[in-house]
Amino acid sequence: MPTTIPAMPEPGHDTRPKYDWSKILDGEVHHFGPSEVPSTPRNFAKQVEKAARKRGLMVRVIARKRQGVYVQRLP
Repeated sequence: MPTTIPAMPEPGHDTRPKYDWSKILDGEVHHFGPSEVPSTPRNFAKQVEKAARKRGLMVRVIARKRQGVYVQRLP
């Protein structure tokens, strides 16, 4: 059954970043479990690589179907 909400959302696409890329790309090793990624580990890994490219950073990304995604910014 649908829920009732007080108002309609604002029109247009939400342009706010979904992830805190500065935290994810801070140089530490980050692990995102399979339940923490929005779709598949492979697709999330591509999002990470694209975000790093946009910022001129190099990253190491390992995506494993059952383990999730590991991310580390390289020096």
